[in-house]
Amino acid sequence: LSKNGTSLSFVRPGSILSGRLEKGERVILTQDRSPYYSSSGVLVIDGLLEIEPGVSIKMEAESSILIDKGDIHSVGTMERPILIENKNNESR
Repeated sequence: LSKNGTSLSFVRPGSILSGRLEKGERVILTQDRSPYYSSSGVLVIDGLLEIEPGVSIKMEAESSILIDKGDIHSVGTMERPILIENKNNESR
């Protein structure tokens, strides 16, 4: 994870994604710190959330990633897809 002065709370592999990205804030989810877990949610308010190829995000049923005037940039590849899946799906 690379961050630029945000209130999001993730710093190491297996970290919980939660919080807000405000105007001018930018967070990059990196493959080397994946997987990430979300039990509540992320709100992007005029900020930027970038997800690198190969990142895995495991989400609880009630969690969400909401974008409000912000941006999410995510481009996976065939070799390194971005996976956003149910936390209880341990098949991968």
